[in-house]
Amino acid sequence: MSTTPDNKYLLKTECTFLIDNFIDKVKMEYPDHKTISCDTSDDFINHATVANIFDNSKKIIILKDLDPDSLDAISAIINCDTPDVWVLILKQKAPKTKAYTVIKGACRYFSPKDLDEAQCAVWVRKWLEDLKLIFSEDIPLYIVTRVGTDISKLHNEIKKVSAYYSDSNDRILTQTGCDEFFSEDVEAQYYEIVENFY
Repeated sequence: MSTTPDNKYLLKTECTFLIDNFIDKVKMEYPDHKTISCDTSDDFINHATVANIFDNSKKIIILKDLDPDSLDAISAIINCDTPDVWVLILKQKAPKTKAYTVIKGACRYFSPKDLDEAQCAVWVRKWLEDLKLIFSEDIPLYIVTRVGTDISKLHNEIKKVSAYYSDSNDRILTQTGCDEFFSEDVEAQYYEIVENFY
């Protein structure tokens, strides 16, 4: 019987915040590992295989963008036993290939779009607290019900809240404020204003 190893991760998201947060959690889980971040699949494969001959220290090896052209090469090594931790980040649409299926099956798979409303509300609460906003207990979930559970879209909306409140002395976010801020009418007005400039 085959089991998914605990030391190989596949994260599917384009959201930089979530990628950074995920990597921070992996680093906390493996504090005695040094981190190697790879821009290319060739670099990742080198660190995951050849470099281990000369360096037997524990490592977290991160492939920052799993590109479709490298799927065959990564799938060829994905089932190798290793003491290292591998983190593969897929920033684009998941390809429907045998190689991708092999990679996904050999890794612990995470996709922020799999989060439910309550889980997304936890993220929104953290982001609002980081902005040092004052809000009632129900505001994070209320924002999720207005925006949806796409965590990348939620993060982008919270960035807009951050920009709005950055110059304001008023740090209180209310349900009425959310209604105004997250309504489609406000977005339409914004685009209408922008169009009038051109």
